[in-house]
Amino acid sequence: MAFVNLRPDRNDTQQLLLRKLLAAINLWAGGITSDQAQNIQIDTSGGLGTVTVTPPSGSASSADRVGGFTTLTHTTPVIPGSAAYAAGDTVGTPQALTVLRSTINTGVFQSLTIVDTAAQAAAYDILVFNGNPSSSTFTDNNAAVIAAADVSKLVAKVSVTSEDYLTAGGVSVATVSNIGAVVGGSVNGVLYFVPITQGTPTYSANGVDFFWGILQD
Repeated sequence: MAFVNLRPDRNDTQQLLLRKLLAAINLWAGGITSDQAQNIQIDTSGGLGTVTVTPPSGSASSADRVGGFTTLTHTTPVIPGSAAYAAGDTVGTPQALTVLRSTINTGVFQSLTIVDTAAQAAAYDILVFNGNPSSSTFTDNNAAVIAAADVSKLVAKVSVTSEDYLTAGGVSVATVSNIGAVVGGSVNGVLYFVPITQGTPTYSANGVDFFWGILQD
């Protein structure tokens, strides 16, 4: 809500300018969209103008919402039990996650947490693509191969070292924060995350979890 004095003695031009100023103030201070600003209702009774706007819906996919929102997405790659991996192997398959606002399609890959229930504390390189890397070879427990056709889709790489883990009670946990990797160019807010181990872990069935922290624009 904002107020401005709209006195009856002002001419039409002055009144129009004041109305535009009032709409601009609400647009700046209230985080409303230009469409909402066009629907602003001004009450001039008593010489005092007021503006009332409907707040954004606040839903995760709302086009009206301003940026600066955080998402945390959890995935568990499908892997067999007692699978022994070599350095450079893909763990699971590419994880397709809707983590960006579909109307903006940009954001920041900010944090990554790995929870390993087999306490392997394996190092990882995580590749992030803004489109399906379907021409590449990312098959569970096989060496990762990036195809030339998918290079233009690669927007980030994040590394996790064995020193990043804490092991307690048979579980290893690693968190890499403040990554700050700008990602974007996706379709409908979808990014593809590919975990590639740089260690030699042997996991239990579906025994490693990933938590992806994204800041949405």
